[in-house]
Amino acid sequence: MQKAADAAALAGASAKLYGGNYVAAGKNDSKANGFTDGTNGITVAINNPPTKLPFSTAPDAGNYVEAIVSQAQPTFFMRVGGFNSVNVAATAVASSAVSAPGCIYVMDPNAAGAYTATGGSQIHANCGMQIDSTNPNAFNDNNNACTQTTYTGVVGGIQSSPSCDTTPTTGISGFSDPLAGLAAPTVGQIPQSCTPQNGHINSGSVVTLSPATFCGGIQINGATVTFQPGTYILYGGGFSANATSVLNGAGVTFYNTGTKNGQYGFQPVTINGVSNSSLSAPTSGTYNGILFFEDRTIAKNGNINNTINGGSGTTFDGTLYFLTSNLNYVGNSSANGYTIIIADTLSLAGTSYFGDNFTSLPGGIGPVHTSVLVE
Repeated sequence: MQKAADAAALAGASAKLYGGNYVAAGKNDSKANGFTDGTNGITVAINNPPTKLPFSTAPDAGNYVEAIVSQAQPTFFMRVGGFNSVNVAATAVASSAVSAPGCIYVMDPNAAGAYTATGGSQIHANCGMQIDSTNPNAFNDNNNACTQTTYTGVVGGIQSSPSCDTTPTTGISGFSDPLAGLAAPTVGQIPQSCTPQNGHINSGSVVTLSPATFCGGIQINGATVTFQPGTYILYGGGFSANATSVLNGAGVTFYNTGTKNGQYGFQPVTINGVSNSSLSAPTSGTYNGILFFEDRTIAKNGNINNTINGGSGTTFDGTLYFLTSNLNYVGNSSANGYTIIIADTLSLAGTSYFGDNFTSLPGGIGPVHTSVLVE
């Protein structure tokens, strides 16, 4: 019964991560462990928040899922006192707000070279990597590339992995979008919500931008741009910055969306070699920890190819979320920061460092969560 309660609590907490039905998930896992709600006097209760102290009154009570599995059991010696049965119960509590051990998630289920590092790339991650592709050549380090993580797991196989790599584990279970439960930013009516701010900034300019809906996106050509904290909606046109540009912004999220074609046609994020720049995600609110967020509804068509290439002195702290497209990445977290990548396919070149210091975020918890038993 205790195993059933443990499984139910974990399943319920995991379902909350993905915006699923935590009650159904909990009861299904209890059933899989031999205790089906409503049969043979069995009751399975899945509660969020929990009914039990201290979790019921915790400030983050909504992050906990409690499972209580109970069943009337016949008595023996107690029958002398008129007690023919007694209710026996097992309780477990799981949290859905614990930082996941991974920071690199490659989501394409079929691609060869879904993860590719080339040209002497040196990848150092203080966290794990998971690759969802079932392809026998899903992981590919070549041309003296080296990928070192705390753990590398691949659903499929390995095309090339030199001895300097953290040895990939193949045949892991498939997984789903770790940010599936995060709602996309709301886009107002177009063109009424378009900002009058000019998102096309020419060489030599020094500009400060404020959060708004940039219809036609943001294109920076050799300018110095400071972004005020908040969410920037890129409605068509994407985001581009060339190597002579300087970008700085703390507490910012860029949501890249648009139409499939036409005046506001979707375009990728292309940041090429910017130096002495710093972009970091919000440390509070709905999008804490999210730096770039690509519209999930943009159909994958092989033409969406994002590039984020940080030059000397440039850091990116936050989550780079490109669920349906490829990301070419070279970059580093700040000394006490973090970087998470979620991409359909991922190509790395050069030297990149992925930190995992989430102390700047609420509760010190990263934006990608996992579920763990706490009682």
